[in-house]
Amino acid sequence: MQISDKLLLERIRQGDSEAWTQLVARYQGRLLASARRRLRDPNLAQDVVQETLLALHQAAPHLQHSWDLQTFLFSVLRNKIIDQLRKQGRHPLQQWADDPQLASVASGGAGPSTWFRHQERRDLEARTLAEVLQQLVSEWKGHGDYERLKVVELMFVKGWPNRQVAAFLKIDPQRVANIRFAVLERIRSLLRKRQLSPDVFPELQSADT
Repeated sequence: MQISDKLLLERIRQGDSEAWTQLVARYQGRLLASARRRLRDPNLAQDVVQETLLALHQAAPHLQHSWDLQTFLFSVLRNKIIDQLRKQGRHPLQQWADDPQLASVASGGAGPSTWFRHQERRDLEARTLAEVLQQLVSEWKGHGDYERLKVVELMFVKGWPNRQVAAFLKIDPQRVANIRFAVLERIRSLLRKRQLSPDVFPELQSADT
């Protein structure tokens, strides 16, 4: 008797490697067939399927029990295919009727696909922000601006309010407020220069006014 997807997923959450092998065997062929129909490149199709399975492996601990595993996989695959088509300058087709698996998730909306996109955006935001902060820290060290470094560490790492930072460093609270404002503006400027998608850091889209 075949084990249900929900039970397989539960065993994967518990670190059962055999359950993962069974899940891959169950879905990899169908995922590959769908990817090949759309991308018409066996190697690229293999890549997006591997990325899809990796996304499931990373998301497994967070998936809601009400979500259908097959829907999650084909939602992620569809998004990966669309990304690849756009990179190639090809317009993703709006109709997926020739592929029942992809057609079933093409309507979008809330659910696994939405969750995956949200998670991807958050991961990209975290990586980008870390890179920007690393650049700023290097600049401040190079200029010997250790006061700014201390203020930023206390405010953004420890989460201290302005007055507590000012009291600890024995500087004027207004100076702390000025440093905070200047640092945030510098971060926004560096993020804008990266020309990220409007979906990434959407709050920056209105920050220019």
